[in-house]
Amino acid sequence: MTQIIILAMVIALFYWLTRSFSQNQHTYSKSQFSGFKLTKENLAYSELGLFVALSAKVAKADGRVDELEAELVSNMFGDISALFPNPEATKKMLKEIFDEEKNAPHNIDPVAQALYKALENDLHKRQKMMEFLVHLSYIDGTLSHAEEEMLRVIANHLHFSEGDLASILERFGSHHRHSVKESSIDQAYTLLELTAHATNDEVKKAYRALVRKYHPDIIKSQGASDEYLQEATEKVQDINAAYEMIKNGENVTLLDVRTPDEFTQEHIEGAVLIPLQTLDRNLGLIANVKNQKIIVYCHSGNRSVAASRLLAENGFTPLNVKGGITEWKAQGLAVTQ
Repeated sequence: MTQIIILAMVIALFYWLTRSFSQNQHTYSKSQFSGFKLTKENLAYSELGLFVALSAKVAKADGRVDELEAELVSNMFGDISALFPNPEATKKMLKEIFDEEKNAPHNIDPVAQALYKALENDLHKRQKMMEFLVHLSYIDGTLSHAEEEMLRVIANHLHFSEGDLASILERFGSHHRHSVKESSIDQAYTLLELTAHATNDEVKKAYRALVRKYHPDIIKSQGASDEYLQEATEKVQDINAAYEMIKNGENVTLLDVRTPDEFTQEHIEGAVLIPLQTLDRNLGLIANVKNQKIIVYCHSGNRSVAASRLLAENGFTPLNVKGGITEWKAQGLAVTQ
């Protein structure tokens, strides 16, 4: 009996050690890099340096690195460099690698191949890195043709099938297609933890602090759940939408999707009327403001949700007024006849 108990304990201990090793080998820790000889060349050819290089190419795939992408990349440098003995020097080198690689799309094949070779026996890390690159592409809410083609090249070199990539793209893309950002200027300020009297500098400072707080962490994602990146992406997109709404407050179009009779009785000043029933065939009327945020409202918020989804499917950037003009008035905001 004693021998059976001892054997059971040995088996349990072996299982725990095996499971612990299996979990830890797929994550990063400072101890792994304690003896790393920090030079730019060594960093560039490490698995994390190669990942930064691919991130640079994806971020620049559509021709430019926008403000949100730049914020996320900067935070990524901080997350990675914290693993190394000299974080500040590491962060500086990572930035140099990124800046060089974003302007060198021609070498994407050898970089992706080198990353696969470094992680050939670690499917988990390759999976998380591929998901992060998709996240980076979708962070602005859209996926350009150039970004998608680059992701296909990288996925192929990292030995992911078309089906594997399609599944990852669908997970992020489905959320974007079916999500409707509900916001107003007041809600935007609240989300950034500010008042409407905040200065431009205060708005930008709050935005950067919140992106830093909630940004998807490539290091943390290695040991996180499958939902981690998607949830972090959604949070950062909400923060960015609020920031853009405040920053471009004068470049916003108001769209009323009620009936002409309702519009005649009262409406928000400056609003354009296109009833929901005719919106799908009258999108050309607002094609000239496609690069602006469009604040969509109706009576109570139901028709505007449907309208916002239609607009999002056609490349517009809608913001639904939750509660409609009824809630607008309840907040003490003005309407006109």
